[in-house]
Amino acid sequence: MRRLFSLMVVWGLLRSTECLTLERETSPQSQSSSVFLEQPQSFDLTDPSFVFMRGEDNALHVMNYCTQQEVNTINLEEFFYSMTFTLDGRYLLLGSHNGEKKVSILNIQTWQQARPITKGIIGNPVLTVTPDSNYVLVSSPTDKNISIINLQTLRTSELRRDRCPISIQPTPSGQYALMANKHSHSITAINLYDVQQEGNNIDVGQHPGNIEITLDKKYALVANRGGDSISRLNLQTWQREGTDIPVGDFPTVIQLTLDGKYALVANHDSASISVINLQTWQKEREDIQVERNPRCIYLSPDKQYALVTYADTSTMSIINLTLWRREDNDIDGKIEGPLMEILPNTNKALIYNANNKNISILNFYTWKITPWTLNFYPFYITTFPLSAVERLKKQQNNLFHLQQQNRLTDITIMTFKGRN
Repeated sequence: MRRLFSLMVVWGLLRSTECLTLERETSPQSQSSSVFLEQPQSFDLTDPSFVFMRGEDNALHVMNYCTQQEVNTINLEEFFYSMTFTLDGRYLLLGSHNGEKKVSILNIQTWQQARPITKGIIGNPVLTVTPDSNYVLVSSPTDKNISIINLQTLRTSELRRDRCPISIQPTPSGQYALMANKHSHSITAINLYDVQQEGNNIDVGQHPGNIEITLDKKYALVANRGGDSISRLNLQTWQREGTDIPVGDFPTVIQLTLDGKYALVANHDSASISVINLQTWQKEREDIQVERNPRCIYLSPDKQYALVTYADTSTMSIINLTLWRREDNDIDGKIEGPLMEILPNTNKALIYNANNKNISILNFYTWKITPWTLNFYPFYITTFPLSAVERLKKQQNNLFHLQQQNRLTDITIMTFKGRN
């Protein structure tokens, strides 16, 4: 009887920690077709040396960047344009556009598809997951409609708008999503719980684009591309506060420093970086001039530097965040028009481009570039979320100790081995 009770306890824990079973009835919009997944061998999701690469070969490649070897391949039936993990690590979301918008939701414990959700859309789908991992917003820069998927029930709601959204930014609570309206020069707050607009549109500067939430979760910063300024929105009152902060010409990207004290703004047309003090809400010093038109800003893990990349060259400029100036020597990342994936808890980053099978491993401490040649084109690279790593380790340790306590040596507790 005691052993039977122990078995029931372990089964209950397993049921409470696995992903939700997603039945067809919970999603009337879902289609019956599914993506074929070849069952991969077990591997350790918590291994910090693993990165996930989506190739042009309809496969998800699990790679070890330390050994530059492939650990596993998860074969898919079709090409996926976008992919992202939920922050709790329960699902991998894949967005495809093959005449229709389809989001496939993969259970990372089994690497099997829960179900696909299909909706008509124009353009390639962009996936935006809320911080609480309860919702994913599916949008496109060329489509007016936005799909909101509840990841707990798999029910889908459609949000119909007059114009295509320029950008979407969930709030830290996961209850709201902010959407930039280029033509009405405003921001719309959508309550994701009931898929209704929260209050009236919030007026900002001309042609708003990128939206960034401050680390204290109190404000949203909006880059006004046509107004050459930054607007500040109070997330408690849904009001625009203070006067807009002037920056350079056509600001496109806002990047907060890791300590949350400053915002770096990439100004496309004036080829410069503006620095905003988030305590005084003032622009500090003169803009830092860079080369050409800046594309992205990435931060070094030691909080000392920012790297500025460009769309038409492999050159990357280094901004010293202590002296607030551009360093004399640029870096050649060896990849033209690069994207970058910062590797968590390391001093390294991967530099890549979908049109090049060669990628570069950048060491932030030495600025050394190590080449890595793949046998496929890396369309997208991501890592398993750190927050999910801690959850998995805790979950695995709890089950392992319960197994030891009850001497249940004939039960397989987990598929993936945890790291000490």
